[in-house]
Amino acid sequence: YLKLIALATHPDARGRGLASQIMDQITRRADEEGRDLFLEAAPTGIEAYYRDRHGFETVDVMRLELARGSCEAPLMLRRPRGRGAGGA
Repeated sequence: YLKLIALATHPDARGRGLASQIMDQITRRADEEGRDLFLEAAPTGIEAYYRDRHGFETVDVMRLELARGSCEAPLMLRRPRGRGAGGA
């Protein structure tokens, strides 16, 4: 599998499709190699972005206990598609 560690866009650059361009390259590579793609989504509502635009599904939720409270981070997976899918 491949794991996406971090993806962020500077507030001044948001809304230009930069993160989607990067995600398209990453998902294309995963598809070509027939690999699952895994990420831990930020607990800020970004889950729908990964699901609706890039085909991820939530497979579990990680609960984080912090000094100032707790939050939940979705654990998301995208299976390979097209050419290369099924290999690994």
